[in-house]
Amino acid sequence: MIPEPQQKSPQTSSKLTLFNSIKESHIGRNVVFEDKTLPVAEQIKSHLFSIHEQLEQLVEIAQQVDGDKPIIDKIKAFYGEVLLDFLLRFTDSHKKLRIVSLHDNPEQHALGKSILEKDFPRAFMLLNT
Repeated sequence: MIPEPQQKSPQTSSKLTLFNSIKESHIGRNVVFEDKTLPVAEQIKSHLFSIHEQLEQLVEIAQQVDGDKPIIDKIKAFYGEVLLDFLLRFTDSHKKLRIVSLHDNPEQHALGKSILEKDFPRAFMLLNT
């Protein structure tokens, strides 16, 4: 006896259509399995290493474009955006941590500034090198 073909639900059909569209569009697919039992610090390090790998892919692209200045300039600008976005979010989290931490320099704390904030100019100077 030959089993009857099963009807696909509209949801399954749309998932297959999406999968086929992605497959045909040269979009890469990644599946990330995170071990939520790992300490948060280890999870963050894992994400950092992943971001580093992707930034290295941009370096490879820059090397392959054979001196195409507009593309290389866009990649350099993107690196600056990544650093700025990271520093802004890191500083935001650090300010929240300072509220519960007594380890900050009391002099800077009285001024309402984090030790990190006075070091921002050095970080931005690194972007221009």
